[in-house]
Amino acid sequence: MARTPSKLNFLKSAVFGGVSFNYAPTKYEANYLAITRDTVTGYYTSFTDRNDSLLADYTTGLSNAGAWLQYELSPLRNLKLIAGVRYDMISYDYHNKLTGAAFSGVPDTVITNRAFSPKLGAIYNLGNGRGIYANYSRGLSAPQVSDLFFGKKVPDLKPAYFDNYEVGGWAALYKRKVYLDVSLYQLNGYDEIVSFTLPDNSTENRNAGKTLHRGIEYSVTYTPINDISFRLGGTNAEHKYVEYAVQQKAGGEVTSFNGNDMPEAPKFIANAELTLKPRFVKGLRLGFEWQRMSPWYKNDANTHSYNDETLIFKGVSILNLRTGYRFRQLEGYVNVLNLTDELYANSVTRAANNREAYSAGAPRVFTFGVLYHFGQKR
Repeated sequence: MARTPSKLNFLKSAVFGGVSFNYAPTKYEANYLAITRDTVTGYYTSFTDRNDSLLADYTTGLSNAGAWLQYELSPLRNLKLIAGVRYDMISYDYHNKLTGAAFSGVPDTVITNRAFSPKLGAIYNLGNGRGIYANYSRGLSAPQVSDLFFGKKVPDLKPAYFDNYEVGGWAALYKRKVYLDVSLYQLNGYDEIVSFTLPDNSTENRNAGKTLHRGIEYSVTYTPINDISFRLGGTNAEHKYVEYAVQQKAGGEVTSFNGNDMPEAPKFIANAELTLKPRFVKGLRLGFEWQRMSPWYKNDANTHSYNDETLIFKGVSILNLRTGYRFRQLEGYVNVLNLTDELYANSVTRAANNREAYSAGAPRVFTFGVLYHFGQKR
C-alpha cells in the first residue's frame, strides 16, 4: 500500500513511501508418464499417464513483504534529483507430501531471502520539449519454486540481482513535427541461477551466472502533415555471458560459455508503422506495420543460428495491414496480419542432444470487427 507524498520546504523536496505484502499459495502434483516414440521418425506419438506413482506432490506458500522510500528534490529550477531504496523479504514455506525415498524427496523447508535495492536518478528539462536524464537502479529476481524444491536436496540459492545504468534524452524538433526519444543502457546480471552438471552427471542449481546486456533504444515519430504519420521504435543491443560454467567433467575441466552471445537474443529488434488518414476521405484509416528481428543463436555454444529468410531479410520480417473506417459513432475495421504469409518462427532453441524446438509464427490472419462509440460524435 503506497503513501501519498509529503512535501518539504527544503528545495521543493518530497518524500514518498509505501509497503506491500503478497502471499501466493501453490500446489503442484506430477505423475510419471509412459511415452511412446516412433523409432523411425523420432517423433513422440502418444503417452500414458501412470497414476500408480507420483513424481512430485507438494504445496508452497510464497510470501513477499516489501517496503520502499523515495526522496525527490529540485536544487535548480529545471533539475530533479531522485534517491530511493527498497527492502524485500521473500519467504518459501515448502511442505512435501512424499517421503524422502521419492524422486522429489526434499524435506519440509522454510527459506527466507532478504535484499536491499537502491535507486538514483536525475532529470533535467532543457525546455522547448527537450530534456535529458540519467538513472541507476538495482533489481532482483528471486529463485523459482522449481529451482529450489526438486530432487533430494535444497540448493543454497539467493536472488539474482541486476545493476542497470541508463542515460538518455528526448526532443521535439521541427515545430514539433518530429519527436525523438533515445536511451543508452547497460544491465549487469549477477548470481544468476545456472543448472550445473557434476562429474557423475547429476545436476544442481547454483548462483554461478553473470551476464551483460547493453545497447541503445530509440523511437522516432514524424508527422509532416495531419494526414500522414510515421513511427519507428527499435533497439540495437548485445546480450552476453560473462561467466557461465555449466559442467565439470571427471578430469576436472569445466565447460563454460564465457563471452558467448546468449541464445534467442537478436541484436536488432524494430517495429515501424506508417499511418494514413486522408482528409479527402474522412473517417478512413490505413496503417502499414513492419516487425523485424535479426538472426539469433539457437544454443549457448553459438554453433547454430536461426537465419531463415523472410520478406527479403534474414531472421524475422513481417508486414501487417490495419484498416478502418468510422462514420459518426459506428466504426468497422479489417486487419491482415502477416500480409505476405511468411513462414517463420517466434522462438527456436537447440538442446544439448541436438534436438531443436520451434515455436511457429502465425500464418496470414484476417480479422474483422465493428465498434460502436457510445456518447462520442465526430
